[in-house]
Amino acid sequence: MASAEPSGTPHMLAEALVALTAGYPCFPVCSPAMGRHSHGQNPCKTPGKMPMVAWAPYQDRLPTETEVRMWWARWPKANIGFATGALSGVFVLDADGTEARKECLRLGGIDRTRAVWTGKSGGAHFHLVYPGGDVRNFARKLPGTDGRGQGGYALLPPSLHASGATYRWVEGTRELPLAPVPDWLEQLFQDKAKGGAGTAGEWSGEPINVDEMLQGFGQGERDNGLFKLACRFRHDDQPRDYAEAMIQVAAQNCRPPFDADEAVAKVRYVYGKYPPGNVGPTLEDNGWFSPNPAPEKPADVPVPVVFSRPISELLSQPDVDPDWMVDQLFTVGSNGWVAAEPKVGKSWVVLELAYALTTGSAFLGRFAVKQRRRVLYIQEEDTATRVKRRLKRLIQGDALREPPRDEFFRYVIRMGFKLDSAAWMEALRLDIIANMPEVVIMDVFNRLHGADENNQKEMTALLNRLIALNNEYGCSFLIVHHNKKAQQGVDVRANQMIRGSGVLAGWAECSLYLRRAKEKNTIVVTPESKDAPEMDDFTVVLTDTENGGMFLQMGEAKPVARMSRGDTDTIEAVRAITDRGIGATVQAVATELDKDRTTVQKRLTRLTEDGYLVASSISSSANPTKIYKVVVQ
Repeated sequence: MASAEPSGTPHMLAEALVALTAGYPCFPVCSPAMGRHSHGQNPCKTPGKMPMVAWAPYQDRLPTETEVRMWWARWPKANIGFATGALSGVFVLDADGTEARKECLRLGGIDRTRAVWTGKSGGAHFHLVYPGGDVRNFARKLPGTDGRGQGGYALLPPSLHASGATYRWVEGTRELPLAPVPDWLEQLFQDKAKGGAGTAGEWSGEPINVDEMLQGFGQGERDNGLFKLACRFRHDDQPRDYAEAMIQVAAQNCRPPFDADEAVAKVRYVYGKYPPGNVGPTLEDNGWFSPNPAPEKPADVPVPVVFSRPISELLSQPDVDPDWMVDQLFTVGSNGWVAAEPKVGKSWVVLELAYALTTGSAFLGRFAVKQRRRVLYIQEEDTATRVKRRLKRLIQGDALREPPRDEFFRYVIRMGFKLDSAAWMEALRLDIIANMPEVVIMDVFNRLHGADENNQKEMTALLNRLIALNNEYGCSFLIVHHNKKAQQGVDVRANQMIRGSGVLAGWAECSLYLRRAKEKNTIVVTPESKDAPEMDDFTVVLTDTENGGMFLQMGEAKPVARMSRGDTDTIEAVRAITDRGIGATVQAVATELDKDRTTVQKRLTRLTEDGYLVASSISSSANPTKIYKVVVQ
C-alpha cells in the first residue's frame, strides 16, 4: 500500500450517491471545509467528526436518494459518513498510523480488501465483511487499532480530515470484494465477549446500551446520562476525540438539547482522572458514577497574534450575489414576518407563497422562484377544512396549476404546537431532520406561545430557539403575525407596526407587511429585505374565478400612497369615540384630537372617500349631522 497525494476534491454529492448505490448507508458529517460552523447553538469542537443529522435510523435502513440530495444541497461541503455493522455489511478496522497499519498487515488477511487512506499520517481503514452477531466497536485491542461495528460509523472518500488531508481509496482497492474478518481479529471479538483485559466484561456498574444513550436523555436525566456515557467510552478506551464527538451527538439529541461544552467537559474530566478499564466502582457517590462531576476547567483559547485584518483583504474578496429563494423578496435561510391587521388577507398571501415555493412557480405571477423548495406549514389558527378550501381555490384559480407534491409540502394543523414548549420544539427539530424543510411557515404567532409578546426577555428566548434551528439546519422561518391597531404613518417603518416587543422586528431579515387598500379585494404590500434595494409598495388583487377558484396577482408596480400621521390619528380617534358608545361627529373628533374643525372635516371627508370611514346622517334637516365609523373589512 503506497500513499498518494489527492488529485482534487470531487463533488461530494456525486460521491455520496455513488456510495449509496454501492449499499453504504451514508449521511452527512461536518467538515473542516465548512469553515466555522456549529451544532445547535454550540460551535463544533471536532470538525470532520460530527454527524449533521441524527444517524441512528441509518443503521437500520438506507437513506433515500432524495434524502441524500437534500442533505448535500444544504451542506455541499459535508463529509460522507456511513453506518458500519449489519446493514452495510461492513466492519472497519482502523489502523491509526504507520506502525499500527504495518502490524495489521503482518497479522494477515487484510491485504486484498477495500481500504482507505485516512487523514492521519500512515493511517488506514480496512473494510471487511461484517461477521454477524452483535459485533460492536472496540478500541486499542492492538496498539493504535480501533474497530467499528454495529453502532459505529466511519468516513468515506473524499471526506476532509481536520489535518487538511483528504480521505482517499487505496489505489486498486475500491472495486475489490470485502475480505472476511481474519482469525486473529475474530479472536479479539471472542476475547471481548469473554471479558478480556480492558473490555466491557470488566464492567462492574449497571449495563448500558451505548446506541440507546446516543439518542439522548430527557429532562432530569441528561446530566447523569451523559456522564455515564463518558465513563463507558473511557472504560472501553475509545479515542478521546471520538468520545467527544459522540457525546456531542447525544447532547444534541437530549430533550431539550444539552449544552455541548458541558457534555465535552464530562469526557475531559473522566479521561483526565481515570485509566481505561477502571471506570466504574472506583467512582463515588451513586455507585459507579458521580451525578454532578466537577467539570475540567477549559483551557484558555489562544489569542491570535494578528487580531485585525486589513480592509483591502475584505474588499478583494469576490462579490457574491444574494441567493434568492423568491426573487427580490426572500433569500435562502432568511427569517421574517408576514404581518397585518386582522382580516386583511394574510393567510391567503401565505398559502400563495407556500404554493409558489413548493411548485417553483412565480409568486403573485411576478416574483420568480428559481427552484422548488420544501415547506413545512404549521397552522394553529384556522381549521383543516378552511385551509383545504383555500388551497383548493388557489389551485383552481389558475388552469395551469396542479397540487403540490407531498415531498415538497407537509403540514401541521391545530396540533397545539408551541414555541415555548421543549417537547414541541424537539418534535419540530426531529421533523426538520427527517423531512428537511427549507421553509417553515407558522400561522399565527399569538397562537404559537403562551409568553408575553411585550416582554423583551421572553420574546428573545422564543426567537433564539428558531435562530438555533436556522443555524443548525439552514431552514427559514416565516411567521404570520398581527399589526397594532393603528394604521402606519409616513414616519413609521412597516416593521415598527407589528405587535409586541421591538425585538420581533429586529429578528426579521425578509418580511412582507400588509394593509388594506381602498379598492375592494386589494391588499397593499410593503416588502422589507436586508438583501435587496428598497422596493416600492405594491398591490395584490384577489379575484374570484368562475369555477370557484381564487387568483392572486400583483397589481401595478408603482408607489402606493400612504396615509399621513394625521390621517392615522383621525382613524384612531373615530375608533376610540365609537368604542365609548358616543357618536363620532366632526366636533367630537376635533375635541379628541385637539384640532380645529376645518382641518378635521377635511380629513374625515378624504378618509370617507378613500373607503377607510363610512358616514351616516342622524337628522333630516338641511344641515344633517354626520356620524363617522371605521370601516371593518
